[in-house]
Amino acid sequence: IFYHLLAGATQPEMDSLFLYEAQHFNYLAGSGCFTVDNMDDAKEMQEVRHSMDTMGISAQEQANIWGMLAGILHLGNVYFTEAGDKAQVHDQNALDLVARMFTCDANLFRNALTSRFITTGTGSTAETYQVPNNKVQAEAARDSLAKTIYSRVFDFLVGKINIALAKYQLPFSTVLGVLDIYGFEIFQNNGFEQF
Repeated sequence: IFYHLLAGATQPEMDSLFLYEAQHFNYLAGSGCFTVDNMDDAKEMQEVRHSMDTMGISAQEQANIWGMLAGILHLGNVYFTEAGDKAQVHDQNALDLVARMFTCDANLFRNALTSRFITTGTGSTAETYQVPNNKVQAEAARDSLAKTIYSRVFDFLVGKINIALAKYQLPFSTVLGVLDIYGFEIFQNNGFEQF
């Protein structure tokens, strides 16, 4: 879907979501492969839009989905450096863009990636400490957040499809199962960019 979005988004969408070529997004650049023979990503994006319209996914919901997917792509471009054992965001502008895409406060967002909370004790003796993440931990937090957002977008879509199918009130139980392995049949070596 990331490749479809980059190839098939309208120019206003590209501008508002700050999208550009796939090779400039860390999560997509790992494979070094940006096109697949006999696959038209722009046409595929048109089919995705048509399918979403058919399933009753509103224009606003679709715009929110594109925003979340763009946010994930930009999140992969947030890099960290390390001062001592503490992770620091390398480029605050990259983080600010992601925070804007996810409509959250940039300082809180930076804190969420570069630190974690640890609680010791129980009950009245419980104490909570904010502990800085090192570079590896910050990268893991970033990647975990990207996977979680992607998973929730996917779950939202499955829910919308199930709602659309429920209107037919069939006399037997209908189950929609989705195996999300898109792309794994295409590349010789599979990597994180395929989620």
